[in-house]
Amino acid sequence: VPNVSHLDSSDDKRKFLGVYTTYKIDKKQSVDLYYYYLDNANPQVLGRVAGGRGGYDVNTFGARYSGDRKVESNCCCGRSPGSLLWDFEGGYQFGDYTARNDSSGFATGGVGWAFTEAPMQPQVWAYYDYASGTPGVGGTGQYSTFNQLFPFGHYYFGFLDDVGRENINDLNFQGTIYPAKWITGLAQVHFFRLDQPADALYGTPPNYPVVRRSVSGNAGSTVGNEIDFVASFQLDRHSNLSF
Repeated sequence: VPNVSHLDSSDDKRKFLGVYTTYKIDKKQSVDLYYYYLDNANPQVLGRVAGGRGGYDVNTFGARYSGDRKVESNCCCGRSPGSLLWDFEGGYQFGDYTARNDSSGFATGGVGWAFTEAPMQPQVWAYYDYASGTPGVGGTGQYSTFNQLFPFGHYYFGFLDDVGRENINDLNFQGTIYPAKWITGLAQVHFFRLDQPADALYGTPPNYPVVRRSVSGNAGSTVGNEIDFVASFQLDRHSNLSF
C-alpha cells in the first residue's frame, strides 16, 4: 500500500520472476511464450481453503497465438472485404498450495471479424474463457484452482469486476465500433458458470476475494450473466473519458 511520507517497503515473503518472448510469424501473426514463478509465503485467507493457511508456490507455463488475415467474400450485395481475427491462449500450472499438490490450468479462444470497409469499421468477437477449479477445495487432495497471478481482468471478464479468472467458464460475445478515430463504442455480454460447483466464485484484484461459495455444491454452477456498454473518448494524447 503506497505511503506518501515513506519510501515503498518490499514484501520479503513474496517473490516473482519470469521470462516472456514473442515470435513474429509475419506482420499479422505472432506467438507468445512465457514462464512465471510465484513464491508466496504469506498465510492464505481463511475460508479460501478450509483448515489450511500456509503459503504456496506456483509455476506457470503458457503460450498465445494471435493474428488476423484479410479476406474478401462474395455475397448477394457483392464483395464484402474484411479481416478474420483470432486469439488463442493456454497455460498450465504446477507447484504446492498450503501443503497440497497444485495442478491447474486455463484456456481461452476467440474468433472475430473486422468489417474493414464498412462505416465505423465494426468488429465482432466470440470468446470462451476457462480456468480450472478444485472439486474438493476444502479437502486434502490435489488442488486445481488456477492462480490468476497479477491479472488485468477488468476488460476480459466484464467491467463490473465481479468475476476473476479462477474456477470459471465464460462464454462471451463482443462488438466494437469506431464512430470517429477518437471515439470507441463497445458492447459485451457474458455467460458465467463455475468449473467446479463446490469451489468458490473468486473476485478480482487486489485481494481476489471469495465472493460466494456453496460448500456442498448444491447451489449449482450457474453464476449469472453480465451486459456491458462502454463509450470511450480519447480527448488528447494523455486524456481519456469513458462512460
